[in-house]
Amino acid sequence: MLPIGALFVGGAILVLTYAFASIPLPRDVQLNQAAKVYDRNGKLIGTFSGEERRFIIDTTKLPDHVGQAVISAEDRSFYDHNGVSIRGIIRAGWANVTGGEIAQGGSTISQQYIKTAVLRDPSRTVSRKIKEAILAIKLERRYSKEEILGFYLNTIYLGRGAYGIEAAANAYFDKHARSLTLAESAYLASIIPAPESFQTNEHPKEARARRDRVL
Repeated sequence: MLPIGALFVGGAILVLTYAFASIPLPRDVQLNQAAKVYDRNGKLIGTFSGEERRFIIDTTKLPDHVGQAVISAEDRSFYDHNGVSIRGIIRAGWANVTGGEIAQGGSTISQQYIKTAVLRDPSRTVSRKIKEAILAIKLERRYSKEEILGFYLNTIYLGRGAYGIEAAANAYFDKHARSLTLAESAYLASIIPAPESFQTNEHPKEARARRDRVL
């Protein structure tokens, strides 16, 4: 009984600690951005960035299908849950059991944002998942779904050194995210789980299949 009691107490302390933890405002979350350099006539000379190539944009100016594609691919119950999807967890658990490997995580868009931008902890430990879930619920109580989706779109890694939807649109299609077509949006959304594994030049059939699934 002692180990079970200690586990319960430890879990309770962990939950209480993060239940009262504050959610960093998006402006307080340090995200590296690329810098664009222009000449005196406003012509782009070059773009400079570190390991993370990212351009923070106003995602409310994007076509609706950009966000819809990401929701379709990553979190179909996005507008119905409060940060954590029990149905998604069960579905992912069943897929992992029947597939014989950990292929799905059941994380919502809110949880993924917390993991990558706030916690910055890729480990798959129980304690990290608990932190992630509690902070995701608090995030949803503070911000609208549209704001959270915007945070996510500016944060996610999409391959080719591109972080965020604007950098990805530039890296893959040489355009701004506001100009992405439905098919282009579906492709970018489809590769979020493993961008490097579904590059069109290396795995064209797999890339097309994933895009078509989102469509």
